[in-house]
Amino acid sequence: MALKPVQPRRRGVGGLIAALALLAFAGLAQADDVHAVFEADGAQQVDPDFASGSELVDRGHRLYAELNCSGCHGGMGFGTAGPKFRGNDRLDDDVYVVGQILIGPGIMPSFAELSDAQIAAVASYIRESWGNEYGELNANRVNEIRTQIAGRSD
Repeated sequence: MALKPVQPRRRGVGGLIAALALLAFAGLAQADDVHAVFEADGAQQVDPDFASGSELVDRGHRLYAELNCSGCHGGMGFGTAGPKFRGNDRLDDDVYVVGQILIGPGIMPSFAELSDAQIAAVASYIRESWGNEYGELNANRVNEIRTQIAGRSD
């Protein structure tokens, strides 16, 4: 008796939509949790591994929550649909970090519409949170990187 080859089951658009809806729901649920942690009792709260004495990093912390970065990168930096930030050695490369924010690789949207100061704040937050110690970036450095990336032809 000859065996018939098994054909892979094709999933329709409905399955894709359901999967995307589940991911979106998970991201929104996590974002709500993040906002609850950060805004409890009207005061900005931080996770246990985050202690900032920097106004720039604190602004980045607020923008990270407002822009729903936690929906993909996690409120505690562990990552979900996006890469983790906690213990990520790539964050040491400021050109890489700013480039990712500006270009928006993969499923991440571009945030090129943010000002250099806003990008500096968010980049500083992720580079200085969750045990990371990669240093803050200033708006001038972000502008240099933005100009450098805009001048590339690849």
